[in-house]
Amino acid sequence: MGVAGPQLDATRMAVAELTTRSTDAYAAYLQGMEHLNKLEEPEARRFFEKAIALDPEFAVAYLRLGRILDREGNDEKVREAYRKAKELSAHAPEKERLLIEAKYAQRIERDAPKALGILKTLVSKFPAEKDFRIELGSLLMRTDPDAAIAEYRAALTLDPDFGLALNQLAFALVRKGDFAGAQTALERYVAVAPNEFNPLDSLGLLLFLRGRYDEAMDNYEKAGRLNPKIGADMPIGYMIALKEDYDGALASLERSMTSVESDAFRAEGAAWQGLINYLIGRRTLAFERLEAGLALARSSKSTFREGMILVIRGFIHGDMEELDRAREDFDRARRILEPISASTQVAWRAGFLYLNMRSGNAAAQDKLMAELDHIAPPENLTPASAAMRRSFLILMHLARGEEEAALREAALPRIFEVVNPNLNFNLMSLGGHNLPLTLDGIAGLLDRRGETDKAIEEYRQLMTTGPGTGLRRLINPIYHFRVAGLYEKKSDKAKAVEHYRKFLEIWKNADPDIPEPGLAKARLAALER
Repeated sequence: MGVAGPQLDATRMAVAELTTRSTDAYAAYLQGMEHLNKLEEPEARRFFEKAIALDPEFAVAYLRLGRILDREGNDEKVREAYRKAKELSAHAPEKERLLIEAKYAQRIERDAPKALGILKTLVSKFPAEKDFRIELGSLLMRTDPDAAIAEYRAALTLDPDFGLALNQLAFALVRKGDFAGAQTALERYVAVAPNEFNPLDSLGLLLFLRGRYDEAMDNYEKAGRLNPKIGADMPIGYMIALKEDYDGALASLERSMTSVESDAFRAEGAAWQGLINYLIGRRTLAFERLEAGLALARSSKSTFREGMILVIRGFIHGDMEELDRAREDFDRARRILEPISASTQVAWRAGFLYLNMRSGNAAAQDKLMAELDHIAPPENLTPASAAMRRSFLILMHLARGEEEAALREAALPRIFEVVNPNLNFNLMSLGGHNLPLTLDGIAGLLDRRGETDKAIEEYRQLMTTGPGTGLRRLINPIYHFRVAGLYEKKSDKAKAVEHYRKFLEIWKNADPDIPEPGLAKARLAALER
């Protein structure tokens, strides 16, 4: 893809508006922006690096490069790029300087109000710049979706076929619960950019959120054919796992790992392989794959992925009652994740909160919950985030024997009832959404109280995904084993047999030292006599 003659002439005229005086550097920058607006990040990175090589003082090229590096997770390189952009912006034209100051405040200083104020100034001074509308809308998205939608619509007024604006508009509408409107926007995006992968990729994500997995996978397959390097088999693999075809899911993840370009993204595939292998009873292999994911994250210096894989492994150790090992993983994650972002600060604290629930340290639980509430105040949480917080509160109450308090929380919207509009197929988002791995404490409580039917209904909700449900977590196969026992109590032989068989099918290659398969076989044999 090159810069055509008329565009190059415009490039020469526009060069004076930026910190470069090199038409070649600016031409490379324009090509980078063209790729970036299509979310073709590896290609965009190459052109921004070329622009910097041609002009090492090209401030805004460093900014764009830093934002791409953020996706790869090398926090040191990200900070270096942003600081270089800020340093070189001192003598930049106003609109470039303001953009750099805003993004620096947001990413490095973590001062969202400051960033928002600068972006509003930028848009008011340069209202015809559609890219600035996108920047402002993206910052507004979490706190004020209506204002974000207004900015995206303003960008579309400037350019009705602006694909990135259609993409962002769709996910702002998702945050408002308007999934149909979001789908209309993305279908428009597909129509205006039929040869780009991202419209189909985004439509696939939306259909996943709507629970329409077959349609979602079809769109990801089409996106993967347009750009085989995006790793479309990763989201496909996750949805195959949601259908409880774990062998198919693992195979899809393996294909994804061979198609992506960097170890950073391969690390995510290995992490998911580790988590899924643990869920299906292959614990030795699970830890091998998690260790492979850590090695890939470290080789690519993807710090947040390294930290997140440690968090996942810590939760697994906690699930196995290996509390010292869990503590070691969470402590290593803390050192890595604390400097990065609010989301990563939440991740390691959630791990320690779970650990202290398992160990029974109530004072530590209260301290960690207070810290989490300071980072993400409960009054500001979205319904989905509030439901996630509620999952931990329920576990806390159960760990302390506060049964009525646990049931009061359980009467409020739960994680399997609320679709999280912020979910996407990266490890920080979807990985965290799957933790803790078991959430059937209320079912156990109801069973102990003799309310077997209610316990079975709790399991039904934990094991039902698709349209009309909020569950996008992987279904823990151990639920089949446990609900089978409840059906036995009710003398529902057919249902008990169904769930024991399903459990044994999924755990057919489980490690031999795990007791549940043997117990399931014995109970199944007794039922089938």
